[in-house]
Amino acid sequence: MSGSLSIDFPIAVFGDASTGVWGLVVGGPDPQLQVGAKGYDHNYVMNKPLGKLGVIATAFDPESGRVMEVSSTAPGLQFYTGNGLDGTLTGKGGIVYARRSGFAMEAEAFPDLRSR
Repeated sequence: MSGSLSIDFPIAVFGDASTGVWGLVVGGPDPQLQVGAKGYDHNYVMNKPLGKLGVIATAFDPESGRVMEVSSTAPGLQFYTGNGLDGTLTGKGGIVYARRSGFAMEAEAFPDLRSR
């Protein structure tokens, strides 16, 4: 996973929200990135009308030019950086899945919704 990959959604708690670049801070000193998952495993509140379909996140890799957009009606986005990958899984083409070698953006309700 390249340090140049940018994700466009609110991550101001970890750095500059105007750039959305997270790759350089995924192993950074922020206490939230040092406990538990030891990386991103966070749910973000989307700033859009509840139930309205819209783009909630965009990932861009300038090296390949690939773009991925996530659209949803969900109120939240779970962002996870493959912190549990440990090199024991091998994917297509023999690629080994090392720690933080991927990420997931999952549109969903808030994790504590059942307890409300």
